[in-house]
Amino acid sequence: MRVLYALSHLEDWVGFALEMKQHHGWDPQYWLSTSATDHLIGHHFPTCRRHSYTDIIRGKSPYGIDLFQPSSIDQKTIREYAFEMDQAMKMMDRLDSGDAFSYNERKSFLIKMLNYAHNVYFTFRPELAVFTEVPHHAAQYILYVVLKRYGVKTLMFKPIFVGELRLLIYGDIYDNPFDTLNAFSLNTGPSESELASIKQYIAKLRGDYGAGIPEYMMKQQKTSGYVSTIYKTFFHLLRQGSVKNLLDRAKTTNVLKLKDKRLEESLPSRADLYWIKLKGLKKKRELRHEYRKLSIERPNLDVPFVFFPLHYQPERTTSPDGGVYVDQFLAISLLRKILPNEVKIYVKEHTSQFHPKMDGHLGRSVYQYYEIKELYNVELISDSLQSFELIDKSICVATVTGTIGIEAVARKKAALIFGPGCWYRSLKGTFFIDDEESLKVATKKIFEGMVIEEQDLLDFLIKLHTITFKGKLTPGSNSINSERNISALVKSVELYVARVFQNDFSEDHAL
Repeated sequence: MRVLYALSHLEDWVGFALEMKQHHGWDPQYWLSTSATDHLIGHHFPTCRRHSYTDIIRGKSPYGIDLFQPSSIDQKTIREYAFEMDQAMKMMDRLDSGDAFSYNERKSFLIKMLNYAHNVYFTFRPELAVFTEVPHHAAQYILYVVLKRYGVKTLMFKPIFVGELRLLIYGDIYDNPFDTLNAFSLNTGPSESELASIKQYIAKLRGDYGAGIPEYMMKQQKTSGYVSTIYKTFFHLLRQGSVKNLLDRAKTTNVLKLKDKRLEESLPSRADLYWIKLKGLKKKRELRHEYRKLSIERPNLDVPFVFFPLHYQPERTTSPDGGVYVDQFLAISLLRKILPNEVKIYVKEHTSQFHPKMDGHLGRSVYQYYEIKELYNVELISDSLQSFELIDKSICVATVTGTIGIEAVARKKAALIFGPGCWYRSLKGTFFIDDEESLKVATKKIFEGMVIEEQDLLDFLIKLHTITFKGKLTPGSNSINSERNISALVKSVELYVARVFQNDFSEDHAL
């Protein structure tokens, strides 16, 4: 079977590909590689075409082939891809060095990537494409979209944290894994110690916010100082040793669109990167200042309200997982239309949006805060308020895909889920909002006093354990050793392909 790989620089993926070729005839034709694994791929699969992500962004083809020549992109094609094109344009926030990537420039890059993706398909004719994660960078996402259009099967993984890191397998970005995998298991149920860990996780969600705060947010709080970040930036500058090192563009691996340069020609030096970081710090401070001017420090929690915590952006959890609700204003405005006028909506910004080491200034603007605030009976509230108290006092919680929905159910509150890529939308107590009618049905049930049972979340997480597995997708994500990780990836993919894809692949190498 002809396979396309778009994988991280974890060397275990090469071991995975070797196992799948030896036992199931998966023959790599094209591999989106990195410098860390390129030599290994070339050694084990010498006929496989390798192509680095940075070269793709810069429009460079592998030797002897042109993957960027014009393909059959016409009016019909553009119409077919309208939704996905909008998603891809938003993903390009990640490539922006800060107000440097205009609409027209993004559109031009998008067309180039559509040509690239079509040429990849017609050149290599893959039957299966394997991605490290749900594609959420523009180039990989467009490649995924085009391959799906031509009927190529896809596999991707989603890391989730429910007391421990586990991996879900997806065949499509908007799969509901509980529907897809409900008829079978990737492994047995949790052991006694694992069950105890699940119960401990639920207990944290039902306790004080200090115990239930996500681990990644605890780490961020330790490094959230703007002044210390500026000092560290200058310290790193001084460590470069010479002006030559600071200005050297030859060894750059960062792909960022610079002002007044084409993306293909944007080769930021170390000095550029530090300057971009400092400008980003300034913008995040201004964003935080404006938000706090517009938000209420002590909202009235004794009135009826729905709690809507914003997602940090840019991030996969909304782009592409959120679908059209990557624009969170759409979800808030639809909610406002359906809720009774006397019910407030309290919108709280994600603290990570202002974090000095993150890219929140690329995913939010002050204009969006004004847009939200103009809606009737919708209030921005302080980002320092504790979420658990807001959950407890609310009628229900609304989110695109955030784990705040799980926290709500743990505390016996319902959750409205707007994102089609939300992995837990089958959890009892949550309502997936597909359209206006589904929102009307959900809010009616909530206002009528639906009951959430304590056992529901435990049952859900036990089932989740059977359709997920422990593994590693990127270096450093956990301590599992290479041999065990390759074995876990191979075994889980074998089961998924055999049960979900069934007879779609050649019988010569049936699983």
